[in-house]
Amino acid sequence: MRKLVPRVVPVVVLASWCACAKPHDIVMITTTDPESPAAVSVRGRTSSGCTDAERVVLGNGVLPVENMMSPKGCLSEVAVFAVGHGMLMPVVTWKDQGGDRAQAAVSGGRLTLPVTGWIVHTSGESQNNIDDAKALLSRWSERAHQLFDAMQCGVRVSMKVGREIPVEDSSLLFADCDRAGDLKASGNYDSESANIYYVPFMAYNGEWCGTEKNGGQIGVVRSRALTETVAHELTARGVRRDKPAWSCE
Repeated sequence: MRKLVPRVVPVVVLASWCACAKPHDIVMITTTDPESPAAVSVRGRTSSGCTDAERVVLGNGVLPVENMMSPKGCLSEVAVFAVGHGMLMPVVTWKDQGGDRAQAAVSGGRLTLPVTGWIVHTSGESQNNIDDAKALLSRWSERAHQLFDAMQCGVRVSMKVGREIPVEDSSLLFADCDRAGDLKASGNYDSESANIYYVPFMAYNGEWCGTEKNGGQIGVVRSRALTETVAHELTARGVRRDKPAWSCE
C-alpha cells in the first residue's frame, strides 16, 4: 500500500495595494482644427524641482501634468504650438495644492517672417538666367513656409523676390559669408527683414552669416542648393528678431 506523504504547497496571498493618486493639474487645449496635433511645452516647479516637459495632444484635448506649483525661482510657462497658428503662451497661475486648470485656446494667425531675396549676377547676364534664379528663390521660400508650418513654428515666410544686384567684380559670384559686407554694400540690404543672397557659384549649398559679425541678418545660397536650404539657413542658424519676436530652432 502506497503511503501518502503530505506536501507543503506555498500559497501566495495577493494583498490589495492602493496608491493614492498624486495631485495633478490639467492643460485644456482647443484649436480651430480638432484633428490636428498640437505640441505643448510646460515648464515650472514641481515637488521634484524645476521641470521642462513637452507633450503632443490632438487639437482639442486635455493634457494632465504633474502638480505645478508657484515658481519660486523656476521658469514657469505654458507654450502651445499648432499647425496654422502662431505660438500661444497663456497666462497661467499655478497653486501649490494641485487641481488647477489652464485654458489654452489657439486661434491666432502666424507671425510673418519677412525675407528679401537678392539675385547676384554679372551686368551682362541673360534675363532668362535671372528669371530662373528668381523662380528658384520663390520655390525655396514656399518650401520654407511649408516646413515651418509642419513643424508648428508659428511663423509664415513672406519673401520679396527679384531684387537684382548686377556686379562688375565677378568674384562676387562665388561669395560666401566672408564677403557678406560686399554683398550688403551699396544699399543691397533690407534692415526690416532677413536677407537671402542668391550667389550662383558659391562652394556649398548655403550659409547663414549671423547677425552680429556682419551687422545684419544675412544668408547666402547657391544655384545648386537643395530645396530645403533656405529653410535651413533661416532656422538651424538661429534667425531671430526681437520686435516682434520669432524663432524656430
